[in-house]
Amino acid sequence: MTTTTYIIAWVIYLSAAAVISIISWKLSESLRQDLKAIFRVSFLVMLFTPYFSDPQQYKFAPASLILFFELIFGDKNIALHAAIPLAILLLTGIACSLIIQLMQKSKQ
Repeated sequence: MTTTTYIIAWVIYLSAAAVISIISWKLSESLRQDLKAIFRVSFLVMLFTPYFSDPQQYKFAPASLILFFELIFGDKNIALHAAIPLAILLLTGIACSLIIQLMQKSKQ
């Protein structure tokens, strides 16, 4: 994969992920406040967390795609390595959203 096609692929992916994020943001409006925050954080982490697809050339791919494809077709060890940043960011995001919600409730 050349550098140009790599950049084009990322632009297409990020554009599609942004559109999907906006749609999911609108669809989650009907959820309760606490569920809405957890859903939105989880969805954004799954879409926008990168991980090395080729460590020798420092090329990245979405970590969720690496995780799922490696679990199904490839090396389970690589899938585990891709799951680690997803889990860390997911737990951090959920913790931050819950802390923000608690702070907002205490102000009321």
